[in-house]
Amino acid sequence: MGAVTATTRFGKSDLSVFLKVFSGMVATSYARKTATDGLILKRTIQHGSSVQWPMVGSAKAVYHTVNENIITDTTGSKYLSDPGAGERVVQVDNPLVAAEVIASIDEAMSHFEIRSHHAAALGEALAIENDLNVLMCVCNGAAKSALLSGTGAGSWADEGDEVVDADFHTSASSARDTLKSIAQKMNENDVPQDGRVAIVTPGCYAALADDVSGIANADINMNTGGDVGLHRVLRVHGFEIRMSNRIADLQGYDTDYASSAKTGQRGTDYTYADFSKVSAVVFQKSAIGQVELGSMALKAEEKPELLGTFFIASKTVGNGVLRPSACFVVKNAA
Repeated sequence: MGAVTATTRFGKSDLSVFLKVFSGMVATSYARKTATDGLILKRTIQHGSSVQWPMVGSAKAVYHTVNENIITDTTGSKYLSDPGAGERVVQVDNPLVAAEVIASIDEAMSHFEIRSHHAAALGEALAIENDLNVLMCVCNGAAKSALLSGTGAGSWADEGDEVVDADFHTSASSARDTLKSIAQKMNENDVPQDGRVAIVTPGCYAALADDVSGIANADINMNTGGDVGLHRVLRVHGFEIRMSNRIADLQGYDTDYASSAKTGQRGTDYTYADFSKVSAVVFQKSAIGQVELGSMALKAEEKPELLGTFFIASKTVGNGVLRPSACFVVKNAA
């Protein structure tokens, strides 16, 4: 009888079989933890180091006069539009990496399965760092000058803003008033109403959930998936409210953390004057562009010299400001 090789191959693929399960655990953990995924513009590339996003200003429409040539009659640029145009280049940063070694002795001595918990931790680590990078870009955009100028720039000539509200994270009424003013500013900037979001601290979220007197019933009730009893707030003045501890992380960075400590960031939109004053980050989907090179990479390898298994999850992305007029930061002090 010939040698049976299939059984040997199946036994040899034990780690690769787990890797398939491991990848699902990491991806699920990442999706559960992230606060910004799906809230910004994103493009995925398989090769290259950057992506270009177009910027096109406003055209005009005028009434036509009989017998006038639309092209050659340029009296006062009567017919032809001259919209401003440009591009934003978003570079891919160095890979974000979360890795660890699970000692074989730890697995042997545990009365429970531990690899899934480690996989979840790696996914959460990638989500946290990615969220921080996105929020840094929004802060940068809020302080950035307009990217286009001139009569044809349209809303690209508008800018975001840094709003000071010392009571934003503790007072529901103050937070609502500030979000109302930001919503008005976005409307004046012709920022689309869909895709607006406010990333707030747990304290601010709790204040809004406990005091719904200024929020329309349609925004917080069982019919729309929100509920006071479940401590959920869906929207305030058109903004989806998301709670995240990343605001507190930003505050811990103090000044210009990005350029001094994050040497893997190749883009230039991560710096900000003083992260320690940030109380909330408010933006619309068109504010930030993210480019991802490939997809989340997951690897596992037995390491005899370490008496354990090496696990690594990596994600290669880059972020950049596309529309400053859709970027706002709420600060606790000027």
